[in-house]
Amino acid sequence: MNNIIYTSGVFDLLHASHIRALKAAKSQGNDNTILIVGVATDEDTQAYKRKPVIPYEQRVKMINSLDFVDKVITAPLFTNKQFYDFFSINLHVQGSDDAGKIDYYKGGKDIEIMKFIGRDPIESTTSCISKLNEIVGPDFIVEPLHGGISNMTWKVSSPNSKKKYVLKYLQSSSIESFSLRHDCIILGGTFALYEYIDGIVGQVTSKELIEYFLEKKKSNKNFISAYKIKKEIKTPFPTLMKYIDPKNENFLKEYNFIEVIFNKEIVWCWSHNDLVRENIIKTKNGIKFIDWEYADLAPFEMDIASCIVNGTIDFSDLKANEFDLKFISILVMFQCRVWINWYQQHPKKYNDDISSYYHNKFKEFKKLIKSFN
Repeated sequence: MNNIIYTSGVFDLLHASHIRALKAAKSQGNDNTILIVGVATDEDTQAYKRKPVIPYEQRVKMINSLDFVDKVITAPLFTNKQFYDFFSINLHVQGSDDAGKIDYYKGGKDIEIMKFIGRDPIESTTSCISKLNEIVGPDFIVEPLHGGISNMTWKVSSPNSKKKYVLKYLQSSSIESFSLRHDCIILGGTFALYEYIDGIVGQVTSKELIEYFLEKKKSNKNFISAYKIKKEIKTPFPTLMKYIDPKNENFLKEYNFIEVIFNKEIVWCWSHNDLVRENIIKTKNGIKFIDWEYADLAPFEMDIASCIVNGTIDFSDLKANEFDLKFISILVMFQCRVWINWYQQHPKKYNDDISSYYHNKFKEFKKLIKSFN
């Protein structure tokens, strides 16, 4: 049985059919199979196809984000025995044999290592590009945007139509939450396309944010009762809750967390959950949030807690006659536990200063919450 399988491609605008094809390639082996994925360079792709929308380095990053992929390498234009031997590859899987005047798979065929399993016809890069042409304009250009910790986003704009959008690659855990948003289009099953917001990034004060949340509270727009939410969902805000491990169960029990968030007085709404300063934009029409990677339905106060955790709201600016300060404090502690665990699961992003910050913030509010009893 095959242990090391290789497959390759451009993987431009990595879509759902790409992902199914990669999983199908790995399934040609056994439970211990290692999947090596070769990603074609921009230069090689342009030589026989077209210039990729997404540059090589970011296409590699997207493939690396797939948990079932074991290794990502630069795909050679032609393979040979030396290539397969170097990586100990014993099966090369592709969707279909594209052999024309130039047979890029001849090296694998010569040593009888090739297997063609057929293409997934549901999605294609061409259809994704056609959609971008339709929405943005046929002259669209793509520029990388620098966002949050795990962000892969691009600005897509048209010089002629003056239209501007954000194209965001979605981790599998984010697809459902993004698909619930009414102001975005899911492209290829793996990207969200939504309007680009012009404004000043991060230049907002604590009191301005509090005023924003007070207005939102007064409007009562799109709020859902906790009672209704409890009947409709199995796990509250799974985009955050997945980072709460068994070690945190004592915290949840100590503060009756599940009971508190479903209290009849609590209202829920669509929440951002990651309000670092870089995700807050001040526009001429008010405050807007961007990069909704961890968005989910959550109590209204969850985003206030997120602002406090990230230092964009000063807790001392909140008034007890306007907000439930004890409830917000519990949510602050919850968010601290979430991000402590997030960094532990992403060691490349981890550093001691960040860990200490969240631990100290947790201790601060654990002490503070006693004053509300």
